[in-house]
Amino acid sequence: MSTMRALGVAHAGATEWTGQIRVEMAVEDASGERFGRVIDFRIDPASVVAGGVGPASGVQHAPDLPTELSGRLRKTGYIKIADTRYFRRDFRYYATIDQVASIDASVVRLDRYCRDLITAFD
Repeated sequence: MSTMRALGVAHAGATEWTGQIRVEMAVEDASGERFGRVIDFRIDPASVVAGGVGPASGVQHAPDLPTELSGRLRKTGYIKIADTRYFRRDFRYYATIDQVASIDASVVRLDRYCRDLITAFD
């Protein structure tokens, strides 16, 4: 069962760093806690800068969520995050591209707390 939360719309500044997202990167929430790792992502082809990552980046599977919510995530772009704090292997978070505050070489930093992200069980 999934929890549905409000989704934002990707902002113009997101195109500066979306090409840096990679599978296996650590993910931090707004408090600075590393709570997960990127296991999948989809970037809207319209939001990618020239020379950046194209629509073939990341695995293109639809999130295991209700159809309406899944469609919205596919349009805005998303990062699928595996929670690394617990032993549950089936618990996932979804962050929209506009919820990413910054990216450095190995960490994706979000502007939300992990409790405020879309959640699902795979």
